[in-house]
Amino acid sequence: MSKRDIFKIIIKLGGLYLMFILLVDIVFTIVDLGIPRGNRDYYIFAYLILMLGIYFYFLVYKPDLIIDWLKLDKGFDTDRFEWGGLSKTDFFEVAVFFLGAYFFIDALPPFLVQIFLAFKAEITPSSELMDTLDRFTSRFGVVNYKLLLQDALYLVLGYLIMTNYDIIARKFFGRQKQ
Repeated sequence: MSKRDIFKIIIKLGGLYLMFILLVDIVFTIVDLGIPRGNRDYYIFAYLILMLGIYFYFLVYKPDLIIDWLKLDKGFDTDRFEWGGLSKTDFFEVAVFFLGAYFFIDALPPFLVQIFLAFKAEITPSSELMDTLDRFTSRFGVVNYKLLLQDALYLVLGYLIMTNYDIIARKFFGRQKQ
C-alpha cells in the first residue's frame, strides 16, 4: 500500500467522522431551535448545509486534491508501506470498524448514567427522591433527556457502523483488492 493510499484512508475516515457527527448534531439543532423561521434563518441553515456538503464531498470523494494541495505524500524514505498483506480496502474496513466502536464506546457511559437517573427519578417517591438526587446530582447532574436521546443515537450509529463496516468500505473503495 502506498503512502498516498494511507493518506486517502485517513482523509476519508475524517470525512465519515465529520458526516456522522454532523448528522446527529444537525438533527438536535433543528429540534432545539425548531424549524427555521424567516428568510434569514433559511439562508443561514442552507449555507451551513451547503458548506458541510462541500467539506464532505472533498474529504470523501476528492482526497487526492487535498493530498496534492498539502503535499502530504512528499518527504518519505519509501514509497510503499507493508501492513502484513492488508489491502487498502481491508485496512479501511478495520478503520471503519474502529470508528463505529469509538462512537459506541464513547456514548455508552453517559447513556447508562442518564438511564439510571431517569429510572431513579421514576421509581423513587418524591421525598426520598430529593434526598437521593441531592447527593447524586452533586456529582452527575439531573436527567437530561436530550443527552439521553443523543447518546442513544450514537449507540445505534456505532452499532450499525460496526455491523456494516464491509458495506461502507465497498462504497468508498469498491470491490478492488490491491
